Amino acid sequence: MSELTNTQQAFINSLQPELRQKAIDTLNRGGYFYADVIPTMTGPSVASCGVKGIQDAFPDLHLTFTGAQAESKECALDYERDIEAGERDEDDVYEGVVMAIQWRSDDTLRFFDLHIGDEILPIPVAISEKPVTQAMGL
Repeated sequence: MSELTNTQQAFINSLQPELRQKAIDTLNRGGYFYADVIPTMTGPSVASCGVKGIQDAFPDLHLTFTGAQAESKECALDYERDIEAGERDEDDVYEGVVMAIQWRSDDTLRFFDLHIGDEILPIPVAISEKPVTQAMGL
């Protein structure tokens, strides 16, 4: 078992106890986490959680595709509610997309596209790699 980074440990500690070992196993075998990712001009961006200070932040990742997909749908609904309430322009569109993410032992996130249009790819395609803090916009 490889040693976890401080950011990875903060993420593990945030999970329900029964999910922690699955997350550790995913980290150790280079498996995929999933996230609602916002494409930007500088590459994919993922939300952060647990922010008491920048040093305590960790990415908002899910252990399953369906968990990330549910979050993405909720964010899209939030956009629609904000538009209806006049808090966003009528032409604003939520641009989040669910991606697979490998979290490497050097604290970089490797992003994998899962879609071509509305079709889900059988094999994820690597599109970008960023240090975890950069991916969270910190």
